[in-house]
Amino acid sequence: MKIRLLIFTILLFLLTACWPSFGKQTAMTAQENTPTILLTDSQIPTLTITLQETDTPEPTISSANNGWDRYLPRTMAEIIELAMIESELDTMVNNAVYLETAPDYQFPSKVRMIYTGEYREVKDPRKTMINIWLGSFAPQLTANEREEVFEMEFLFFEDGKEFWIPVQKPLIGFMKDELNAGDEVNLFLLFIGANRTENKLDLLFLVNEFN
Repeated sequence: MKIRLLIFTILLFLLTACWPSFGKQTAMTAQENTPTILLTDSQIPTLTITLQETDTPEPTISSANNGWDRYLPRTMAEIIELAMIESELDTMVNNAVYLETAPDYQFPSKVRMIYTGEYREVKDPRKTMINIWLGSFAPQLTANEREEVFEMEFLFFEDGKEFWIPVQKPLIGFMKDELNAGDEVNLFLLFIGANRTENKLDLLFLVNEFN
């Protein structure tokens, strides 16, 4: 546990040290007459990405503290409610992708959930979203390294609702060794964005530690 905590404390420091200076959030939408960046992936259609700044209330959580104690006890329902209100995700249009770039609005949380032991490979558009997000926060990583950080997502339950959440690769071995299906576990996670396809909104979280 101490070794694992040291690994992720170092990774967390690298991510926060490389934090971009542009705005509160990055919204990826298809709009006319705006500068765009085109990304092409072999498994999904081309995404048109527009960077824009939005006016938001001042966060109530200080980003000065980047340690594990900034992960506040919350439920998934509480985080989703915060994300819907603060990020205005209910206004997203079809096939839009939203990435959160401000630490406070990623709502770092410690959530008590049920571990199932089920896992699967992370697919697009989640895969591309994570790749872009890591490109902003950890530019020292190569493209191949970014692909490997969150390769797999695990199934967790809270109050009978299922959540597929990508887990950092170095954690996976510890998780399989230390947990059994049906165990309760504290997940230290961040909200990093959402995508909407065919009128279905998918919120994306990442697990950075567990106990």
